Amino acid sequence: GDRIREEIPDFRRLPAETLARAIRGNVGRALTALRDLRPPTDAELEQAAEIGRERAEQGLTVDAVLHAYRVSVTAVWSRFGELARERGADVTSVLAFSETLWVWADAVMDIVGAAHREVELEQAREEQQRRDAFLLALLTGTLDAAELRRDSGTFGLDADRP
Repeated sequence: GDRIREEIPDFRRLPAETLARAIRGNVGRALTALRDLRPPTDAELEQAAEIGRERAEQGLTVDAVLHAYRVSVTAVWSRFGELARERGADVTSVLAFSETLWVWADAVMDIVGAAHREVELEQAREEQQRRDAFLLALLTGTLDAAELRRDSGTFGLDADRP
């Protein structure tokens, strides 16, 4: 978590425990898949999607979120490399682990990115609906002075300008 917060300033906004819990879950699921030499399950992909949606709702960019995943994958890969060298792992095992890690990481990052973008699109639609409602109220004269002053600033208008 410290490395992610250090490399990706956006993650400093999250409580440390929120980030630590997500990392533990992600790494735990990845290690289970790596042990079994398998791609992520549908349930694991749904958990990843949920994290992507949550990060979007927290205002983190998709680039920042995917960068954090790459930091985590790199840490797993580095640790595996250390252990493989220490224990004299054979080439077949190293290749199987490597292939599984990259398949798992690609699948998870694809689903995280897609889920994040879905939230961003929904937020953009909601913002456009609010803007449209303001414009309609402005054009039909149904805003009172207080609403006009409040909502004008929200949509980048200067209510005091003639």
